[in-house]
Amino acid sequence: MAVQPMLPFGEEPMPVVAPPAEGPRLIAELARICRQYPLDEKVLVAPSLPVGHQILERLARERHPWVNLRVETVRTLAHGLVGADLAREGLRLLSRAQALALVEQACGEALEPASYFGALRDRPGFHRAVHGTFDELRAAGISPAALPSRAFADPRKRRELKAILARYDEALVEGRFVDTAEVLRRAVEAASSAKPDGGPAVYLVPEGLELAAVERRLLESVAGTRLAVLATDPPEDWTRNAPAAQIFRAIGEENELREAFRRILAGGIAFDEAEILHTDAATYPALAWELASEHGIPCTFSGGVGAPFTRPGQAALAFLNWVGQGFSADVLREALASGALTFQRMPGAGADAPGARAAARSFRDARIGWGARRHVTCLDRLAAELEKDDGRAQRDEASEEEIAVSRQRRARRLAAAQRARDFAARAVALSAEAARETCDLRALASGCRTFVTEFARASDELDGMALAAVQRLLEELEILSGSRLPPAEAAERLADAVRALAVGADRPRPGRLHVADYRAGGYSGRPHTFLLGLDEARHPGTDLEDPVLLDDERRSINRILA
Repeated sequence: MAVQPMLPFGEEPMPVVAPPAEGPRLIAELARICRQYPLDEKVLVAPSLPVGHQILERLARERHPWVNLRVETVRTLAHGLVGADLAREGLRLLSRAQALALVEQACGEALEPASYFGALRDRPGFHRAVHGTFDELRAAGISPAALPSRAFADPRKRRELKAILARYDEALVEGRFVDTAEVLRRAVEAASSAKPDGGPAVYLVPEGLELAAVERRLLESVAGTRLAVLATDPPEDWTRNAPAAQIFRAIGEENELREAFRRILAGGIAFDEAEILHTDAATYPALAWELASEHGIPCTFSGGVGAPFTRPGQAALAFLNWVGQGFSADVLREALASGALTFQRMPGAGADAPGARAAARSFRDARIGWGARRHVTCLDRLAAELEKDDGRAQRDEASEEEIAVSRQRRARRLAAAQRARDFAARAVALSAEAARETCDLRALASGCRTFVTEFARASDELDGMALAAVQRLLEELEILSGSRLPPAEAAERLADAVRALAVGADRPRPGRLHVADYRAGGYSGRPHTFLLGLDEARHPGTDLEDPVLLDDERRSINRILA
C-alpha cells in the first residue's frame, strides 16, 4: 500500500512506496518507512503524545526498529518554534481554567442584562459555550471581528460576540497571556519565514487526523515537501480484524464495568492484555476507579482520575462547600472524619497530638451549626467546660483508677477541642473574604490554596499529584484580575474548576488494565478490548447545535468567507 502525500504542499511528493502488508495498516506502513529511511530524522505527528508513544511502543513490541523517530503533536511543534520567544517577552500560556475565567469576566463586562445574551451572562454553561466557539473560530483562522453581519439573523448577536472577544483580548494583553490560538498563529509566521523547505526531517501524519485550518497551515509550513500521510484501516475493515467480537447487555454503567472486570478475571486474562474503552468520560472513569480500588485491580487511565476522588481534591471541595453553605460546621466535620484532612503540618503536631478524627468529635460536641463566628466561640466554650472539674470523677464510690481514667479521657477531649479550635480559627481566617457581602474570587482562591497546602492529606502517589495539581489550578486563578461575586457563587465557580480537574493521566503500563476514551484507545495493540457505553444516548448520541453559533450561521459564514 503506497503512502499517499498530503495535499496540497509542495512540488513533488515524497517517494515512499510500501508493499501490501498484514496487520494494522498504520503500524505496518510506519515500520516500512522506518526501514526505508533508517537514519533520516522522522517525526510522527500524533493526535496526542500518549497516543504517539503507544504507537512507538507497539512498534517495539512487534520488533520493528524505529531509530531516529520521535513523536510530536501540532501544538508541541508550535511551542517548539515560539516558546523561547514567548519566554523572552514575558508572556505566559493561558490554561483552560484561566481562559474560562477570562471569558466569564468578559461576559460580565460586555453584556447588559437586557442584551441578546444578557440573561445568560452569569451562567457557567454559557461561558463554556462561548469559549468553545471562540476556540473553533480562531482555530479556523476567523476572528469574531471578521464575522460577516449578514450571516446573523439578529445583528445584536454579532455585535455582542465582538464585544466579548474585544474584552477578552484586552484581558490577555493586561495579564501578559497568550492562548493556544495565538501560539499557533505565531508559529505559522515563524515556520513560514524560517524553514520554507521543511528541513531534513520526514513528517508522518496518520490518515484521518483531524486538524483545524491553522494547524494544517502550520504543519504544511514546517514540513514543506517532506510530509506524507500514513494510510490507516478504514472502519469497514475493523470487523474483519475482530472476528471474535461479542456483544453483551447490562443495565447501568456500573454493571457494564462489573461485567468487563468479571470476564477479565474469569478468563484469566492478564491485566496488561486488556483495555477498556468508553464513550462517556464524565461517567465511566470515575466508576472504573472506584471498582478497581475496591477489588485491588491496578489500572491506568488515559484521561486521569478526577480530583474529587483524591484527598487533596476533597479537602479543596470541603473548604469551598463550607464557604458556599454559609459556613456549615457539618461540612468541615465530615471532611475531618473522612480522613481528607490532617493536622500534621500544624504547629505542635506530633505522635501524641489529637488527630483530625478527634477534632471531628469536638465539632459535633460543640454544636456549632453554621456561621463563621460561631466556630471559634462554640469550641472555646466546649474547652472551658472540659477544663472545669465538676467533682463527678471524685465521688466517694469511685476508685482511684476510675478517677485517673476519667481525668485522662477529659484531658484527651480538652486537647482535641483546643486543636479543633486552632483549626477552625485558621479556616475562618483563610475565608475572611467570603464573610463579606461580595467576595473577590482571587482572594478566595488564595485562601483555598493555603487551606489545601496546610491541611490536605496526601497519603499516596496519586494524592501527591493531586495536591500539586490543585495548588497549581488555584494559583493560576489567583493571578487573574479579580471579579467580585456573592460568596456562594464564587465558591461554586472555584468548586466547578476543581471538579473538572483530572490527575494521573497515563498511557498503558505493564501489569495494569488500561481505561481510555474510545477516541484515544485501541493503539496499544492489546488482544482484549472492551467497548462500553454503546447505548443510543451516548454513541453516536444526539447531534446538538452549538448554542452560540448555529449551524445555519456557520454555513452562511463559510459561504460568505469562502
